[in-house]
Amino acid sequence: MADPIGANLAKRRLAAGELVLCMGVNQMRTPNIAMLAAACGFDAIYIDLEHNPTSLETTAAVCVAALGLGVTPIVRVGSHDPSLAARVLDCGAQGVMVPHVADATEARAIVAACRFAPLGRRSAAGSGPALGYASLSQAEINRRLNEETLLIAMIETPEAVAQADAIAGVDGIDMLHIGSTDLSTEMGIAGEYEHERMRAAYQTVAAAAKAGSRASTSTSGCAPLIRRSRRPRRRTARASGSAACGRTWRFSPGWSRSGCATSPADRTPATS
Repeated sequence: MADPIGANLAKRRLAAGELVLCMGVNQMRTPNIAMLAAACGFDAIYIDLEHNPTSLETTAAVCVAALGLGVTPIVRVGSHDPSLAARVLDCGAQGVMVPHVADATEARAIVAACRFAPLGRRSAAGSGPALGYASLSQAEINRRLNEETLLIAMIETPEAVAQADAIAGVDGIDMLHIGSTDLSTEMGIAGEYEHERMRAAYQTVAAAAKAGSRASTSTSGCAPLIRRSRRPRRRTARASGSAACGRTWRFSPGWSRSGCATSPADRTPATS
């Protein structure tokens, strides 16, 4: 059966216990990036508005292109500003990643900004790109968008790691994402992603995500933590120069130690 309009395929993969591969977009400015991600076999793309100058208009164009290709568009916003999170969702994002989430109180505020009542207080604006502008009742629009939106809280300080259980327990949060660069910097071991203290942090957050039935992932250079699949490679395409993605992330249901992967053929979940 065909997927319904507006289906968040990456979120559905996670719910089914499958691995999701996400291609990071740092510099490319045209919707072609969505085509490249689809051609390479990625499930999602991640557009970073925290650490690069990408505009909201460019973000909207990339999101809309991805939606038409069955690739889930996820946007990392640069702050906890509720209006920005709501705007990227109105522009077609199916997922929002919010940085520097310190505790459950901040997590609940994010849910309030990104989900409609009764889960949150997001302002309703009718149908839009995320639903293909389908003619639906407002009640159905709200229900569908609440259901299909993937909401990701970033864990980036030792204090947030200690609060991971509480953050994962907030209704409406779907995933915990470890910002390894900021976390390692805060810990005084910048870039040492395989340091025993970083490994302990990964395990703590992963356990919290698993206990809360959330997904988890991280950004890091921990390629040795990924077990390569022996399955045949899927069809791939190449991107060069500034068009290349910044990272490949593995979003694993329940837990994952690292966001790094070598190719979309690597669909074996990370193991200890």
